[in-house]
Amino acid sequence: MSEDAKRVAGIFAQVWLDHEDISVKISPYLTSLEYSDDIDGDKGDKIVVKLKDTDDGLFQSKYYPKKGSALRFEFGFDTQEREAVFRSEHGFEIDEIAISWPDTVSWTANSNKPAGAIHTRKSKQWENTTLGGIANAIAGANGILCIFHGQSPNIPYISQTHESDYKFIKRLAEQYGLAASLKGAKGGLTLVVADPREPLGSLQFEINRESVTNFSFSDKAIKGKAGGQSTYWAADKKKEVAVGTAGDGDGHVIRTVAVQQSPEAHIQGTSGDAKKNENTNTLTLPGNPRLLAGVLVNLTGWWRNDGEWLIMKSKHTLDVASGYKTTVELRRHK
Repeated sequence: MSEDAKRVAGIFAQVWLDHEDISVKISPYLTSLEYSDDIDGDKGDKIVVKLKDTDDGLFQSKYYPKKGSALRFEFGFDTQEREAVFRSEHGFEIDEIAISWPDTVSWTANSNKPAGAIHTRKSKQWENTTLGGIANAIAGANGILCIFHGQSPNIPYISQTHESDYKFIKRLAEQYGLAASLKGAKGGLTLVVADPREPLGSLQFEINRESVTNFSFSDKAIKGKAGGQSTYWAADKKKEVAVGTAGDGDGHVIRTVAVQQSPEAHIQGTSGDAKKNENTNTLTLPGNPRLLAGVLVNLTGWWRNDGEWLIMKSKHTLDVASGYKTTVELRRHK
């Protein structure tokens, strides 16, 4: 079936609430499903289910879910092959229930909530390891998957003191210019630690001007860092050592807090932060499940804005009335 034919086909949606398939029950009332993913680990992946409630308040009474309920969903084109667009293999956790006029009920579920043990505070000492080693160890200890993409400096020693595994790996990743997040990936809940300035793979998709229904570009003048400097105590030399690196702009020198582990990698990893949002772009186009955070795309037909852009955030909306669309937020890559 052609892409155009798919867009005018009907849609299907299957939704599980606390492991019960409630698809048939909600089908007459479902108005839209939204799925969004974000490189920013503070936000995580999100599902929003919007329902038109009945006069008897079905979703404000009998089917009013508890906060913390597991939500899993699948939706796609209701063709003969019933082609799924998204499958949420791991149940997200509902953390918000909203009711608005005229009796519209929304369930919002977030991927940062499941795997409760990863949010439990603990104290631990880490010795003779790497950043990637810590990420994989934390994922393994919490029974989830791990994707690590970026520099992995050596870490002779670091203390995790009364801090959850998730906050610890997020803090440590940020010291080296990386982002850590929990993703509701197809194979299960996944800890992703990656460089937000680099794609998770090679160039995957081309977007031309004619295929876009809405867009906005922003080109800001932002001074980059002229360099960075950090000091640390070198036990073998028994003195403080200053480490510096050149930045990518003509702005000010960044002096970081003292970092005991690989200060060179720390400064290098964060030296381009000031200019990372200099060129940004938001596009809306007919739905495409391949357009996800971390994907590298090539824009054509945009004159000065042609070239490679990295998807920082995507939102996929399957609406009963208007069909399937995708909105992506991009950052200039090259």
